[in-house]
Amino acid sequence: MYINIATREDKTKSAIRNEAEKHFVFNDNNIGKFEHYIGLEDWSIFDDQHLNFMSPTDAYNMFERKFKTHFDRAFVVQDELKLKNKKFSPG
Repeated sequence: MYINIATREDKTKSAIRNEAEKHFVFNDNNIGKFEHYIGLEDWSIFDDQHLNFMSPTDAYNMFERKFKTHFDRAFVVQDELKLKNKKFSPG
């Protein structure tokens, strides 16, 4: 039997390490993709009527999540992400 006793700190360090291992490509095409994705996003959640019901931390976290999703989608090299998730099989 295996019991996973990893702490939240361990998981956070692992997530940070995985983020640091991402490779990004900044070129005109990817910048255009990023601008397109950002332009399609519904930013109305950050209107005054919604912000009044959020803490500054919640508002920032929501913004960061939206921004990072589009940033990664536009600039992360997808082939390397696929290779990391692939298991090595000899032969």
